[in-house]
Amino acid sequence: MILKKNFFSEIQPTYAVIPADGFVQLNFINTLPCNVDVEYSVGEKNSTEPITINAQSYHFEQNLEANKTIYARASLKNGNCTDFIQFEDTNTETVQLGIGYGTLGYSILITERESKLVITRIKNEEQLEKSDSGDPYVA
Repeated sequence: MILKKNFFSEIQPTYAVIPADGFVQLNFINTLPCNVDVEYSVGEKNSTEPITINAQSYHFEQNLEANKTIYARASLKNGNCTDFIQFEDTNTETVQLGIGYGTLGYSILITERESKLVITRIKNEEQLEKSDSGDPYVA
């Protein structure tokens, strides 16, 4: 019985954190083998928050105001991404990524297409809530 209790206490922290009512969560996912600088804003295009996302990792921004337009741009310090990818363009334009509706999460990918840095949002929102049974969803 103790093993089962410890097992579930280990799984519980892996459940998604659900944004507060009226707020959204942005999940930035860097698919590249190098660090990426990102600036994003929710609502006002020119009011940005800077973050650096390590190579092949992710970063969460939580409890951002909902029902506002999401903007983001990405940049690399140089075009040589650890000798793996040679970028022709190391900056994206500021991209409008749609509206973030309340109490949902949205994944934003930073990747490469045709030697250009790309930032884009996955079309559907993330599955954040637990199932009716309380068990985590498995994709």
